[in-house]
Amino acid sequence: MKVGRVVGTVVSTVNHPFFDGERLLVCRLIDRDADTGGYLICTDRVGAGADETVLILDEGTSARQMHSVATGPIRSVVVGIVDDVHEVDEVDEVGEVHEVDEIHEVDEVREVDEVHEVDEVHGVDEVHGVDEVHGVDDPRR
Repeated sequence: MKVGRVVGTVVSTVNHPFFDGERLLVCRLIDRDADTGGYLICTDRVGAGADETVLILDEGTSARQMHSVATGPIRSVVVGIVDDVHEVDEVDEVGEVHEVDEIHEVDEVREVDEVHEVDEVHGVDEVHGVDEVHGVDDPRR
């Protein structure tokens, strides 16, 4: 899933029959309200409007499931309108953490008893009071 902002529409008089009657949106990808420079052209399943922040499903198989088809030239679909995004700056007193694929952009973590099977950790500024770490290549990344 990705977060984007609707910046326009695409009008096509000649296209694949799959897109007949579909509304196509140009969505700028954003990260923490900043423009990433990338964009996607998405079908619209929720009636999103100009300048709205949207949730984008950017995977072909799942996109086709949203359209109830087994095959088709589709990759990205707007599946939600985002009202608000909440980010956690500090995490206090976590008992145990199991099987986390990736951790990004955490400012501070305090008092974690055990951590198991974390594949990647990025952008963690401080870690305090961690008793045990298992299955993490380098917990101080």
